[in-house]
Amino acid sequence: MKGDFSRWDHDRKKNYAGVLHQQGRVLLDGDWNAQTRIDIDWQDRAARDTIGPGVAAVPVGERDSFKVKEAKLVSGKIRLKLAPGRTWADGLLISLPGPQDAERVASYLQPPIQTVPNPPANNDRDAVVLEVWREALNGFQVPDELIEPALGGPDTTERVQTAFALRLCRLAAGEDCHSIADKVKDDFGAKGKLKVTLQPTTTTPGDCPVVQGGGYTGFEHQLYRVEIANVAGGGPKFKWSQFNGGLVGRGVFHPPAGTEPAKVDIRANLQPIITSGLNDFYLEVVEHDSDLGHWRVTYGAKAALNNDNVLELAATTFGAIPPESVGGVENTVFFRLWNGIRAIAQFPKAVAPAEPMELRDGIRLEFDAAAGANYVPGDYWTFKVRAGDIGNPEVLIANQPPDGIHYHRVPLAVLRWDGSPNAIVTRDCRRVFRPLTRLDACCTFFVGDGLHSFGHFNGESSIMDALAALPDGEGQVCILPGLYTQNVEITHDNVTICGCGYRSKVKPLDPGKPVFTIHGCKNVCLEALA
Repeated sequence: MKGDFSRWDHDRKKNYAGVLHQQGRVLLDGDWNAQTRIDIDWQDRAARDTIGPGVAAVPVGERDSFKVKEAKLVSGKIRLKLAPGRTWADGLLISLPGPQDAERVASYLQPPIQTVPNPPANNDRDAVVLEVWREALNGFQVPDELIEPALGGPDTTERVQTAFALRLCRLAAGEDCHSIADKVKDDFGAKGKLKVTLQPTTTTPGDCPVVQGGGYTGFEHQLYRVEIANVAGGGPKFKWSQFNGGLVGRGVFHPPAGTEPAKVDIRANLQPIITSGLNDFYLEVVEHDSDLGHWRVTYGAKAALNNDNVLELAATTFGAIPPESVGGVENTVFFRLWNGIRAIAQFPKAVAPAEPMELRDGIRLEFDAAAGANYVPGDYWTFKVRAGDIGNPEVLIANQPPDGIHYHRVPLAVLRWDGSPNAIVTRDCRRVFRPLTRLDACCTFFVGDGLHSFGHFNGESSIMDALAALPDGEGQVCILPGLYTQNVEITHDNVTICGCGYRSKVKPLDPGKPVFTIHGCKNVCLEALA
């Protein structure tokens, strides 16, 4: 979460359930934010445990929600039409407003998940993947909704937004929307790691030792954010902010004119910018993309604040400068100001006797070497530093992978391209669920194969485990869709084992024995099994 916070940490292992404010005490932003994280963590875990992880689950009352109705290739972009409604994506709730179907552009997942495939050809198959993540929405991104004019328009609170995008994953032979579950996950263990340390302190010995230097030399408490930047080639770079990316504004961008550089007239949040203590920045424009349905970085350039409190832009690092006006109306754009941007390669792992490279104020960074796609734009780390007599540990980040962004990816559908601009939706990957109060069924236990379906018992020996757990040895075991390789022995009367027809396939683990062996039991029924 980007924002000017004093701290951003929460240890879920400690089972904190809430924050209590004592009378007459100072209310800290860290306390408020901790309560938000506690609430979000509980909601996500409860939804994932109740509804199920790794799936796009829709309530039976809105069973068409997020259903992929149409896919077509238009001017090099794949456009999808989805039904409105709500879905739980790996436990995170998202919505599409209605009542009309929504149209979104889907993009292919990038390395290291997959090498970006060629445009779809005849008989190519793509899985439509719903990608969900959480981000902070600043008030100046939607000022009409979140900035209070009665206060004169200051930057106050932010909102936590659950954002989503539609992505595509090219399927190989034999792959389907469920078998790619691990393929579309991020492997944080394979990402580039960062170590952050402070300059070692030096002390004058004697009866009254005096610290001469080292440690954090800044004059203010800060929450630093180091984040991989969007760049147009040239190797990965990172941007950093002593305000956790919370220095923002809105402005009108003017292109270069003659000898004059491109400029930005700041229209909102000027005071925090001119009192930040910084004159040089790395500026990023963040705009909402209606085709994609989420906010994204569209432009980046170095910037300097001149004597007229106007930002002068240097060479562009990424994207295109926003237009001055749209439809004859002045175009004010949201931007974020970082301290700067540097190349990963400038801060390598230090090998003795060499010292790590210093970023500023005694803060030293060491990155793993860039290899493949181990650094992805948006990957970030945060660490706090305290000034004055408040001590800081010498190691602030101990060679760790990024803190995030954590993407939740779940399948929605499978497309097959038939050689025309349109694709055929061959499979709906969403799961429809009933409320807990409407789960009454004749089955005593459900059995799943642990891959395509999940029940009370899953995987190897699941049917025998379910039979052994039947109360008084009697009841009904329902075998959910999947392939089961087991030899089952029935030793009790009044047992029913039923499946879903050809979708529930059972074959013997020992080919020399039948799948089911009934040991002289009465009232045993086997039905709807393949």
